[in-house]
This record gives sequence, C-alpha cells and structure tokens, in this order.
Amino acid sequence: CRLYKKAFLDYLGNCEMLYFPNLGWADADAQQLAHAVAYIPKLKCLSLENNEIGDAGLKDLVDALVGGKSDELQHLILSN
Repeated sequence: CRLYKKAFLDYLGNCEMLYFPNLGWADADAQQLAHAVAYIPKLKCLSLENNEIGDAGLKDLVDALVGGKSDELQHLILSN
C-alpha cells in the first residue's frame, strides 16, 4: 500500500492536465476523482466533457479542489 501511494503521488503529483471525456461518468465517479485531485498540486486543467456529472459530483470535485492542494487550477471544463 505504501509503495502504491508513493507511485501515485510521484506520478500524479506532477500532472498538469487530466482529460477524461466521453466516459459516461456520473456523480459517484466524480466523487472518486475528487479523492485523487485533492493530492495533485500542479493540476492546471481538469477536463470532463460529455459526462453525466450532476450537482452532487460537481460539488465534491470543487470542494476537493478548493480544500486540497490544487492551488494552480485554472480550468475546469464540463459540458454535456
């Protein structure tokens, strides 16, 4: 578990863009993603076009981004 966490943080900790279009994601998927984005400090753009994320999932994502370590976020792209 410790090795997985280190690999996750080493790799995603340096990501500047996450791009997840057309995956059919809903609120539960956005809630899972919210757990991860809170640990990605260099994230500048999160793109989730053409998914089915509703208000609850969006709230969880925004809460994670605002309350987490993603201080550099410039773009959150959503559209259905």
